[in-house]
Amino acid sequence: MSDESHDIRMLNDVCQLSLGIEDIHGHMHIFIRRNTNVPTQTELCTIFTNAYAYQTTAIIRIYEGEHTLTKYNTFLGEFSLPGLSNNFASQTLEIGIRMDVDKYGILRINAEEMRSGAKASFTIDWIII
Repeated sequence: MSDESHDIRMLNDVCQLSLGIEDIHGHMHIFIRRNTNVPTQTELCTIFTNAYAYQTTAIIRIYEGEHTLTKYNTFLGEFSLPGLSNNFASQTLEIGIRMDVDKYGILRINAEEMRSGAKASFTIDWIII
């Protein structure tokens, strides 16, 4: 028997850049931070509200990058969440957003308006990890 010690090293895939969505002010809301191990998913559902009264559709824009302003980050795509509840004032609806990246680097974003139950999802299959 020898007294040699063996180092066991693991190689993990990580998100190279933070992933998030844009709010109506152009700010980045990060869901998955840079260097997060993949696969991963957001643990908490983040709540957003409607931007204006009588809004029937929400547009969700996805970005990657580290800047707090999305105009300095990379736009990845967008999708619509139609069928929002009747709302007579701004900031009265709750929209939950959830993101996950699987072991193949596929990003999935799910959105749901809590009152009506309207749901939409979007997939980006070319995130580089």
